[in-house]
Amino acid sequence: MKYIVFMLSFYSCVVQAEYRVYKLKLTDTKTNKSREILSTLMPEQYAYYYPITAFQTLQIVDHWMCWQRSDGYKKLCTRP
Repeated sequence: MKYIVFMLSFYSCVVQAEYRVYKLKLTDTKTNKSREILSTLMPEQYAYYYPITAFQTLQIVDHWMCWQRSDGYKKLCTRP
């Protein structure tokens, strides 16, 4: 049992995490105003969690990988 606990604690220190950041462009087709959003969500996921109107569109402008953990509401990494 002690061996299993040791191995689990060892691997938890060694495990690396990664996530993808998306730069999204939210455009209102009525007013032609747009803004850019950094998110870990793809456009479909973003629209599900943050509902958009029928007159708004989302598209991916850029994306990149971050090679660290993102827990604890840390700031998203910048583009390498």
